[in-house]
Amino acid sequence: MTDTRRAAAQPPTWRRRLAAFGVLAVAAGALIATSPPRPDESTLSATFAGGAGLTAAEPMTGRVTLDVSAAALPLLDDSLKRINGTVTFSGAHEGIRLVVRPIGVAAEPDELAGETTWAIAQLCRVAEPCRREFDVTLELLGAPAGERRFGRFQATLEITYTYIDANPAGATASWTGSAELALPTAPPATTQSP
Repeated sequence: MTDTRRAAAQPPTWRRRLAAFGVLAVAAGALIATSPPRPDESTLSATFAGGAGLTAAEPMTGRVTLDVSAAALPLLDDSLKRINGTVTFSGAHEGIRLVVRPIGVAAEPDELAGETTWAIAQLCRVAEPCRREFDVTLELLGAPAGERRFGRFQATLEITYTYIDANPAGATASWTGSAELALPTAPPATTQSP
């Protein structure tokens, strides 16, 4: 009996530790195997590309419009179902600056690595049609006088519906605008009094 008590009081050997780890690994594998699969998702997306020839003295500007149907922005009453959406403008790179401003809404974008991004909730209301205009400007920076380069940009809307395996019926999104941006309009003439 003394030997049995002594064996029980000794710390576990490496073989016992390895066996316990094996049991733990098998239990974890069984838990992972019985976990629910990745949720169903569907995505609605729309893109627009544009560009313009630039000089240091003449930035190019234009306007693009995003139209999103009310069905694309549903009210989801089930707490599992949700939508996540972004509007992203990209095109800024070395020597070219892209400036984008939404019209009629004060929404601060996230700006990272030449991309300007807004959450769709910053630009559109849920369950209502959304028409949002954006002023887009491309500027050539630090170029010698007379140098001309072509600047490009891309506008992308992407809405992801989680736990929904198909886009809602009637969900649509589109961009409109001129692919070639125009020269900015000249400022109004000013007169000076003597």
